[in-house]
Amino acid sequence: MIRSGWSRPARIATSGLLAEVLWVLAGRAAIAVGDRRVAERARTALTPAADEVSAGSGVLTAGPVGDHLAALTEFLDG
Repeated sequence: MIRSGWSRPARIATSGLLAEVLWVLAGRAAIAVGDRRVAERARTALTPAADEVSAGSGVLTAGPVGDHLAALTEFLDG
């Protein structure tokens, strides 16, 4: 996310419910700052969970993964 001044590569856990939420957040942030590389990584990480609700715990949810994938795809392909 270079435009935000963050020049280090995003490092996010690769599996688990919290990882899904973190990828959703990273993907939405990537869209906001126009970072195609992180958006692509988020889309790749979230694709296996396309039909699920992203939930890091009983307290934290990011909603349907499919909705976030649609936003990432629109950003990347649109």
